[in-house]
Amino acid sequence: MYFLSKIFFLILISFFLNGCNLSVESRGGSNGGGIITSITGKIFCGTLCDAEYEADETETLNVFPIRGNDFMGWSGSCSGTGSCELLMNVNHNATAHFRDDDILELGGYHSCYRLDGVSRCWGKNNYGQSDFPLILALNMELSGGSNHNCANFDGTVNCWGDDDWGLTTVPDDLGAVSQVEAGLLHNCALDGAGVKCWGRFLEGQVAVPALINPSQISVGWFHSCAVDDDGVKCWGQNYHGQIDVPEIVGTVVSLQSGGFQSCVLTDKHNVHCWGNDDSGQLDIPEGLGQVIKLSVGGFHVCTLNSESTMHCWGGNTDGQTDLPNGLGEVTHIGTGDAHTCAVGDSGLMCWGYNEFGQTDVPGI
Repeated sequence: MYFLSKIFFLILISFFLNGCNLSVESRGGSNGGGIITSITGKIFCGTLCDAEYEADETETLNVFPIRGNDFMGWSGSCSGTGSCELLMNVNHNATAHFRDDDILELGGYHSCYRLDGVSRCWGKNNYGQSDFPLILALNMELSGGSNHNCANFDGTVNCWGDDDWGLTTVPDDLGAVSQVEAGLLHNCALDGAGVKCWGRFLEGQVAVPALINPSQISVGWFHSCAVDDDGVKCWGQNYHGQIDVPEIVGTVVSLQSGGFQSCVLTDKHNVHCWGNDDSGQLDIPEGLGQVIKLSVGGFHVCTLNSESTMHCWGGNTDGQTDLPNGLGEVTHIGTGDAHTCAVGDSGLMCWGYNEFGQTDVPGI
């Protein structure tokens, strides 16, 4: 009996000295599915990571789906589709499951949507930007520019529409691409070698600065941004302070740019914006809730929170921030130069500027 008690005592002492381990993994979806973060900052990963904790420490995990993915729920030590709180009194394993998402992406004056593998674009089509290439209908990431689009199809970039400044002439030295972003008159892509940009160069928007392990990119009208190991860096035109990145509290999980401004969403579900504020797009309202998705338009910004509620603010010259009746619980959001779209209880709805029919949703 004394021998067994001694063993139990040693095991108990070892537990309190060594603590417990948490292993977290993401599965499914495209481009890694999503990013998993934690309240303590010990977990921040896109595929597989682990951390050690003191005995009886608490941890809360949050999930941020990467554009083009839906979070389907937890398995292992976590369950459901919300945040996961764990008491670290034993070792835990948690897996976040993702799937390829329906895609909602808006360009300057056109809109695109993929539903169950069928893709459609509508609105302005003077350069063929709304003529969707059939080969890109499945498993892709899409980004809408002013009069063109770019898509990442299994690591290969295709662009179509206006080829001014060589917009749709994709550089032949791109490797396997993980993200592509289309802007007003330039594009950027992220591959294994870093960030490459092409198109209009007069404002310095394609002159990529030194970056350390870049993980995300975004483009506005005449500026570009990236997230690397040092935080957020922006370059290009700076008439509105759009490349003067403020101090950001927390880890960036989503970086979005539009017009002359940029915004980030952090692992604490906070939104930070900088650049042009002529239309109040930097005046982030209170009561946004636990933000999980972010979209930046020409002069307005929209968010989606964990309770499926959408908020918009900023420029409203054409009603682009006035949410329509019947929208209900929202799953997808998108912003163009002066129009907005969302998928809610009534399906896909678009509103705002409509000179080219970009808010007239076709049968999909």
